[in-house]
Amino acid sequence: MRKIGIISCSTNNLFSVSNVFKELNCLPIISNTKEKLLECDILVLPGVGAFNIAMQNLKAQGLDVTIHDFIKTGKFFLGICLGFQLLFEESDEFTKTSGLGLIKGKVKAFDKKKLIVPHIGWNNVRELQKNSLIENKMNKFYFIHSFFAEPNNKKNILYQTEYNKFFFCSGVKKDNIFGTQFHPEKSGKNGINFLKNLLNES
Repeated sequence: MRKIGIISCSTNNLFSVSNVFKELNCLPIISNTKEKLLECDILVLPGVGAFNIAMQNLKAQGLDVTIHDFIKTGKFFLGICLGFQLLFEESDEFTKTSGLGLIKGKVKAFDKKKLIVPHIGWNNVRELQKNSLIENKMNKFYFIHSFFAEPNNKKNILYQTEYNKFFFCSGVKKDNIFGTQFHPEKSGKNGINFLKNLLNES
């Protein structure tokens, strides 16, 4: 049985993620302990809330170092929503805060003059790089966020989503690092298939 490490800190969306992996016949391990997390086959950083608080929590528990150490093993790492944004170098949410720096780029706020914020609900995710994680070149997934990530290297962009004529990055891939702005665990069959395919690829 595959062991899925789910990083536990106070901003996490833990149990819905855990339940989906149980449905996929995996053993989810919710932990903030380095030894337990490094033993897992895949590591997941879910999250809801504020970027700066999440980074404070990760650093206070040494989880930022654990994440870097896990990725060096070559095993798959997945960041979801806030966990996806934390992969980047910095965010301007509330105050300028450095992220994990795993992918070069910044997290920025949607323009409230042009868009309804937050962006909530189902939206299309369009494949920009050929991959086997979504069933079709475009599928609907569930979003809830007020900020978006902008990678410096466009080759890191795996998926793109349009929100009222504004296009933003909704998924990234860099080597064994994956991230989604959408919530696979809240996206029904499409989300389950995405995670199932990720397991098959790892």
